[in-house]
Amino acid sequence: MFQILLPADFRERHRHIVFEFLRRGHEFGRDEWRQIIIAFDLLKNAAVLTDRGLLPFPVIYRQQVEDRYAHK
Repeated sequence: MFQILLPADFRERHRHIVFEFLRRGHEFGRDEWRQIIIAFDLLKNAAVLTDRGLLPFPVIYRQQVEDRYAHK
């Protein structure tokens, strides 16, 4: 089991733009890119609490995205 810990200033509008990015980020215009950058910057302070401890979002991102896809 796990729990996602979001920063206090991560609001509904940030959640919305993150999900929009996952759905159609390739279609984003300039304003949407500004919004998603703000949301991702906020997520740098997010974490996942698991049975094994606290995993900061940047660590999860590196392990699950960068290490798998960015360096190939």
